[in-house]
Amino acid sequence: MSRSKLGPLAAILGVGLLLRLLFVGSQGFHSDVDTFVAWTLTLRDNPPWMFYAKSSFADYPPGYFVVLWVLAKIYALIPGSANDGAHGYPMLHALVKLPAIAMDLVNAGVVYTIVRRYAAQGVALLAAALLALNPAAIYVSAYWGQVDSVSWGFVLIALWCLLRAGDDPRKTVSRVTWAWLAFAFSLLIKPQAATIGVLFLAYPFATGDSAVRELRLKATGIGVVSSLAMAGLIGLIFHPAADVFGWLFGRYAFGSGVYAYNSVNAFNLYAMRQQFWQPDSTPLSFFGLPLGSLSLWGIALVAAATLLIVGRYLQRRDDRALLEGAMLSALAFFVLATRMHERYVYGAFLLSMPLVAFGRTGLISSLVLTVTMYLNLAYSLAYLKVMDAHTAGVNAMDLWPAVSHPAAFANVALFFWLGYQYLGGVAEGAPSAERAPEEKKTDLASLAAPLARGRAWFDPREGIVAMTRLDWLLAAAFTLGAFVVCVLWVQYPSARYFDEIYYARAGEEYIKHLNVSGWGPYEFTHPPLTKLLITLSMLMFGGLHGAGNTGLGWRFMNVVVGALMVGLIYAFAKRLTGSTFFASLAAAMLALDGLHFAQSRIATPEITVAFLSLLTLYTFYRLWIATQIARRAPPLRERPATVAFGVTMAIGVVVAVAAWFAAPHLGPVLMGTEWVTAAQAVLAVWTLVLFWLLARVVVVPRVAAAREVSYAEGTRVLDDVSSRTLATAEGDLVSLGGSSRKPLFSAETGDGLKRTIDRDGTLTYATPVATATYRADATASLAETPLRARDARLWWFALPLASALLADAKWNGLFDFGVIWFVAAAVAVQRWIRRPALFGNPYGAPLDVIAAAM
Repeated sequence: MSRSKLGPLAAILGVGLLLRLLFVGSQGFHSDVDTFVAWTLTLRDNPPWMFYAKSSFADYPPGYFVVLWVLAKIYALIPGSANDGAHGYPMLHALVKLPAIAMDLVNAGVVYTIVRRYAAQGVALLAAALLALNPAAIYVSAYWGQVDSVSWGFVLIALWCLLRAGDDPRKTVSRVTWAWLAFAFSLLIKPQAATIGVLFLAYPFATGDSAVRELRLKATGIGVVSSLAMAGLIGLIFHPAADVFGWLFGRYAFGSGVYAYNSVNAFNLYAMRQQFWQPDSTPLSFFGLPLGSLSLWGIALVAAATLLIVGRYLQRRDDRALLEGAMLSALAFFVLATRMHERYVYGAFLLSMPLVAFGRTGLISSLVLTVTMYLNLAYSLAYLKVMDAHTAGVNAMDLWPAVSHPAAFANVALFFWLGYQYLGGVAEGAPSAERAPEEKKTDLASLAAPLARGRAWFDPREGIVAMTRLDWLLAAAFTLGAFVVCVLWVQYPSARYFDEIYYARAGEEYIKHLNVSGWGPYEFTHPPLTKLLITLSMLMFGGLHGAGNTGLGWRFMNVVVGALMVGLIYAFAKRLTGSTFFASLAAAMLALDGLHFAQSRIATPEITVAFLSLLTLYTFYRLWIATQIARRAPPLRERPATVAFGVTMAIGVVVAVAAWFAAPHLGPVLMGTEWVTAAQAVLAVWTLVLFWLLARVVVVPRVAAAREVSYAEGTRVLDDVSSRTLATAEGDLVSLGGSSRKPLFSAETGDGLKRTIDRDGTLTYATPVATATYRADATASLAETPLRARDARLWWFALPLASALLADAKWNGLFDFGVIWFVAAAVAVQRWIRRPALFGNPYGAPLDVIAAAM
């Protein structure tokens, strides 16, 4: 694979690693992390064959203890590890998370490789990013500290080996053997993937060619024997005795009996109506007829589902059926069996990622499981906190019924919907990679087609309509009017009410201790920005004297922020609708809204968070629109560009290191030493991001000879030193230039869109509502309104600033921050892989996504 094709994947994996390292020091689910720490220390101080005797509790088979054994030896070599225990083992806490973090990135790479067999590179990069940047995956490995990515990662590798086994008959035996070894090691870590082994056993018979069947049977036999030998060898390391396989079986039996409940906080079939943590041994009956226990029914349901899945695989006999069957087997085990933990859905979540190659079903499945698994993890963390604190008056068996039961229903519904499609789908399935011509592979356009919004074209007027003089006057009038309405009698009541007792007091403490180090205000549960704004408000009216320490002093700046929000909503509405009337209506509705009025007149953070959320969304929207035409930073293939980029980033690293050490001295530390470290990390990361932007947007384009300009609908003009080439949105490459007046490209769709490209690279984009012209000099025009590529630079810097302020305003502002940057990352990926937008209308749909999320 060429470097240019690996570059986007490497960048995705690099960002994924960086995101995970930000959480590596977090406490997470401390019970699990502390257990891994204790196991590692036991392996450090004892040989592995004494581990189970020396460990007070070990409910895992020996597979992952091989990994921890290696970690224990590495940990013993780290300078300072001898004193690590005196500080609570922070180094070891981070170390035990690294295998899962590393496996996350390996899994993303394997997903990319599998998807690339059946789909275009853009789809493969989308699938890799969906896993590498997935918040639920980051939660499990980097924050929670669990190893599901390791155990299920080996299953994914096993499937990859099995898919490649038919590519070259000379390598069938070795690849099937490696598949079985990877699968066996997964079972030695955790047994949740056991039912997928039935698919592996069925693999030799999923062909109509007797010679191929014979070769597969031979390979499977060698693979099974090799797996048993590996299991026996690992078993002997921890239990050097003749009954090693009996001992291994006992380890699995012990682990399965530790949590004999219907659902251990898992959003599955038994959580749709029941509470969690109910014994699964309770006898069931029907009109007095005994029906056995719930656990027995769970086993029966999983067995029935597995037989149906394997039977259908043997009918279809294709790669797609194998991948879909493996994913369904993992989901069936989680949904139908009892004694499930929240993380046991990880297998279905991971195995849904390769299915993105086959269209919207895989994409929808991965998104649904991302949401439900993330909610399930958050629920279990809340459960741990309730149990640790012994919170009175809380039903720990059913903390969030409004969340857990619908999410459980979503998982069950997804399983039956996928099962219906799998069992009733066409028998042909997807062709193998060897037989699938490139033009038949799935691309982003075909993947997005079912999700498109009614029409395939975007309205070129959207976001282009500028504020007129009348608009500025009206926006100022609404802002001033809102300020007057809110500021009248704002000093009443004169006493602090509601949460002002915390935030106004925080402002008072800031002023009292302005020049004192080593202090913190009484209110420490939220970031400081909103409290500093209240402090500024008090200082404007005399601080602790005069009107500063009264209702007017506490609340004045919130009134200002609330009024500015009205002006901002006017500008946003005008950009969205192009109508002065509707912009005025939006501003008037907000100015007269009761909740907005109340929040603007109280010294609490909410109005500032709302304003910054709207500002972040507005800056993102302006950036989105400004990139309708973009002058791309050229690839780093030329030596001058590479050197310039490297020098700029080297300077950035130096500045980031300086920022790391300067962070504790830049201002007051509000939340103890733990939060100093977080602030250092955030400042250093943002410094690197800004230098990367500087390098790619400013430095590299000035020294590189190659140029590239992209248009809104996916067309690109590639301007090299010696040639000029046009790449259409459909993927065609044509040379520009010549004297003929005939257009190089012309296309028209049934919904009224007509695209014409001239020989100089000018695109005319005509829709029933407006016509836009895009030119290779990185300018565009709509009627008399110009649009330039450099217009985006302001918004590239405004968006990080607005979102950083939002994140520093209040913790619940991080949700809006995360949603906006998730969509921004999707935009960056689709731009990077040089494809049209993912959702049909490339400028309306992402705004709809953000608006719905907020």
